[in-house]
Amino acid sequence: MDICVIDIDTGAITPLFTNVLGCNARPYWSPDGKRIVFHSNRQLDGTLNIYVMNAHGSNHATRLTNYWIDETPCWSPDGEKIVFSRGNMDWSNFNIYTMNIHGTDITQLTSGGSDICPDWQPV
Repeated sequence: MDICVIDIDTGAITPLFTNVLGCNARPYWSPDGKRIVFHSNRQLDGTLNIYVMNAHGSNHATRLTNYWIDETPCWSPDGEKIVFSRGNMDWSNFNIYTMNIHGTDITQLTSGGSDICPDWQPV
């Protein structure tokens, strides 16, 4: 699966990735509209990790995480952090984490449950 942008005026579809193996899914635009965060299994090793790329697709995606299952990323309103779900290889025990936009300072927010699909709430 590719990530594409659709021009709502013309209906033109522009793929941002082509010929990339795996499933590239759950794209989420940064608040400034310049980047897209998404999850992908492009390593084809059974893992699902978080990546970021320029919104116009001009650079290759940068891998931010390296775990078993990291999914459903979402930008913070100020664009400084990313929240996501992390789970075990057997797709159990998901918890919510945050990290900075470079993939460092990973912080666990929840524990011992099935916490998935996080999002930010304005304060």
